[in-house]
Amino acid sequence: MFSASVRKSYLRRARHLAMVAGSLAVLLPAATANAGPRVSALASGHVISGAEQVLAPFAHVRFCAMHRDQCQVQRSSIRKSRMRLTPERMATLTSVNHAVNAAISPKADAPGLLGDTWSIAPARGDCDDYAVSKRARLLTQGWSSRSLLLVSATLPDGQEHLVLVARTSAGDVVLDNLRRDVRPVSAVRYQWRSIQDEAHPAFWRRVDARSMLVAVAPPISEEQVRTVRLAGRYDLAAAELPAANLALRGVLTR
Repeated sequence: MFSASVRKSYLRRARHLAMVAGSLAVLLPAATANAGPRVSALASGHVISGAEQVLAPFAHVRFCAMHRDQCQVQRSSIRKSRMRLTPERMATLTSVNHAVNAAISPKADAPGLLGDTWSIAPARGDCDDYAVSKRARLLTQGWSSRSLLLVSATLPDGQEHLVLVARTSAGDVVLDNLRRDVRPVSAVRYQWRSIQDEAHPAFWRRVDARSMLVAVAPPISEEQVRTVRLAGRYDLAAAELPAANLALRGVLTR
C-alpha cells in the first residue's frame, strides 16, 4: 500500500499528463492544417455540367488544327475524370496558375474571327492564351485531359472570357488569368456559357443551366472599367463590387 503523500504525488502527475495530452490534441490538428496548401478550402463539390453539344469556338478549331495533341484524349486519361486533389496537386495548380499569369504579358487579339488566335506560351496574349498554356503545361505534368477543361464565360461587365477548369475530387476549381489564386467554381461570379467535352477534347457542350452561377449586380463604374483596362486585364480583386451587393441565382449541380 502507498502512503497518502505518495498517492497525492501520483494524482498530481496524472493530472499534469492529462493537461499536456489535452493541449497536444488541440495544437496538433492546427499545425497539420497549416502545413502545405489548404485543400479543404476548395472542397465545394460543385461542378460545371455540360448539356448538348454545340459548335466549338472557331479559334479552338484553328488551335486544334495546329496542336492536334492538345485536342485528343491523352493516354493518361484512362484515369477517372476527377483527379484526387491532394496538397501536392493543389500546389501544382497554384504554381502553374501563377507561373503562366506571370510569363504572358496581357495583349488583346485583333478584332474579328480571324484575329482571335489561341497560342501556347506566347510572350503576349489574352485570356485564351493563358488558359490553353496552363492546360498544356499540366498535361505534360501527368494530369488527365479529362480533368482539364476549357470553359467560356461572360464577365459581370459583359466581356467574353475563357478559363481553365481542373476537375478534381473536391469539385471543379478555376485557373484564371484575372486572379492569382485558384478558386472553387462556386466562388466565381461568372456566367458560364460552354465547356470542353471531357470525353472528346475537340468538341464542346453548352453549360447546363442548373450549373450556371450568375452574378446580378449594379454595373461597374466607367472609372473602374477604364482603370482595369489600362492595366491590360480585368482584375476582379480590384474591380468587383462587394459580395454583399451581389444576388446569386441558379443552382450548382454536385
